[in-house]
Amino acid sequence: IVIEHNAVFANHTGISVMAENPTLVTQDVIVRHNIVHDQHGYGIVVGSGGETGGRLDSGTVRNIQIVHNTLVDNGRSGIWSSGASLEVGSVDDCLIAGNIVVAPERGAGAGVLLRCRTEPIDFRLHSNLWYAPAGRGTFRWHDGIVHTSLNAFREATGKGIGGVQRDPLFRILETRDLRLTEASPARDLFSSSTSGSDDAGALPFTPTPRDDYGR
Repeated sequence: IVIEHNAVFANHTGISVMAENPTLVTQDVIVRHNIVHDQHGYGIVVGSGGETGGRLDSGTVRNIQIVHNTLVDNGRSGIWSSGASLEVGSVDDCLIAGNIVVAPERGAGAGVLLRCRTEPIDFRLHSNLWYAPAGRGTFRWHDGIVHTSLNAFREATGKGIGGVQRDPLFRILETRDLRLTEASPARDLFSSSTSGSDDAGALPFTPTPRDDYGR
């Protein structure tokens, strides 16, 4: 299954790759080149509930790739009890790389860039760009510790190698023109054979502006 080239906004959750029934197996899924913004609760959710998140009798999620997506202001509504830009549950064999993740400034998910509810198996998290306005970004690991910077998260967990925590320098963030500018630190951040791009995010830099995302 490949989920690609979508613009998803103003829902509770943007994209969910889960298995909420104990008999289900969700596997071999690629989520790439999607723009996910302004969700009330979560941007992208991957993995089953495990012991601490969601249903205790959840199924199996394995062999998942989350690559070259742009996530902006997800988890911004205060009416939800929790929220996160990127939520990871129980998953086996998961790659999350080459994404741009921008946390909201307000709401239940304010500043929450990443939350892992359980310890994933064979979890490769690298070469992503993370950004939270005013430097308030947090990475919440399954052990309950909240890391307040990418460097602190990387030193404690060994995850996040090759990533940066910087402003992605979109064309116009406020109007959701999420194309990269020439000076963007997302350029040449991650090369993937499955996506054909060297830039992080859903929209690789092009000298001539494009108006075709979501098509």
